[in-house]
Amino acid sequence: MSRRLEWALAAILCAVLALTLALGFFGGLKTAAYRFQRMIDEERRTETLLGGLRHVRMPEEDMPGILAIYGLKPGQERELDKIAWVPPGMPAPFVGAIARPGRFANAEINSFGFRDRRQRYMPKPARTYRLFLTGGSTAFGSGAEGDDRIIAGQLEAMLNRDLKPKSGLDYEAVTVAVPAWSTTHERIMIENRIADLAPDRIVMLSGFNDVLWGQYFSDVSWFFTFYDQHYIALLNQVHQRVGLPPVGPTRILTEHKADCATVAARARRNVVHAAFAAGQAGAELVFALQPNIFTMGKTPTVREERVRQRNPEWPQIWSECFGRMRAALGSIDAPNYRFLDLSRLFADVPAAQELFIDSSHFAGAGNAIVARALVDALVWERR
Repeated sequence: MSRRLEWALAAILCAVLALTLALGFFGGLKTAAYRFQRMIDEERRTETLLGGLRHVRMPEEDMPGILAIYGLKPGQERELDKIAWVPPGMPAPFVGAIARPGRFANAEINSFGFRDRRQRYMPKPARTYRLFLTGGSTAFGSGAEGDDRIIAGQLEAMLNRDLKPKSGLDYEAVTVAVPAWSTTHERIMIENRIADLAPDRIVMLSGFNDVLWGQYFSDVSWFFTFYDQHYIALLNQVHQRVGLPPVGPTRILTEHKADCATVAARARRNVVHAAFAAGQAGAELVFALQPNIFTMGKTPTVREERVRQRNPEWPQIWSECFGRMRAALGSIDAPNYRFLDLSRLFADVPAAQELFIDSSHFAGAGNAIVARALVDALVWERR
């Protein structure tokens, strides 16, 4: 074999080897990118109401009832894709994650991660009464027709329409809520963020998620929300790619579900600390036990009853746990604290009216009832 032929064969072999290595390298990158993209796409599916309903595989028979909540008819399902459900998240100190600033669907998130049009809070304008509403997805307004139809939006409008002419105050109501938050997240946010933003009143519209996480084998004092689980899963993929062990499990599970006494005790501890932090900031703290489909007081529609019975034991669990929370949170003795039981707030809603989207969410009509209850139950003069 000639020297020239040997060199040609060697060059061909090197080229084949290089091509194989390149294909393996770029194929590996593409595979890793595909895994990341799939995980991110799965998370983004729930950003709108329609995506959220599909994510949980809502039975098709329930769609007409949900459409009726919005005055829509079968065939108009795409309108639900314009309604914010779970906002895109971003990591945040101490609370794990907050809503990512920007516009998504029909929700505006400001630079603080609050669902609010204002971009600054300090210094607070003179003759301004400022309320912060904390909680999970119900307080956030998941399923509302717009920012003006969430609880805080309607509360602010009611206060300025009904009370401003007499008091001369400008009323602000700011939503500081993230889907899946427990009273622990609310307490930390009150202590570390809201207390520095000149609050006059803080309302914790809460309770449902504390019970729910307990049913998911989680201790609300030490657990990961869905956002946290997503970020850890992504980080574990990175570690796997570079040959390192996982950073840890995506969930921290307890041996047993939390019983109602434990749920109430954990919530009470958070609220006691939240009341102290609010008091140090010169603000009143109100804990409002939120309405849900298991304790609402309303006679359910046929569809709402199906939702109630998908977990047959849950109506009894929420009834018992909310009873424990009423006792535990209603007995807190702090000069700046008030407890409101809104869990049966919808008792006067007509039986035929579709109200609940699922077990804990309702649209603007339900939010208006909650906002009106807060206006009527509380004194709004400046302290």
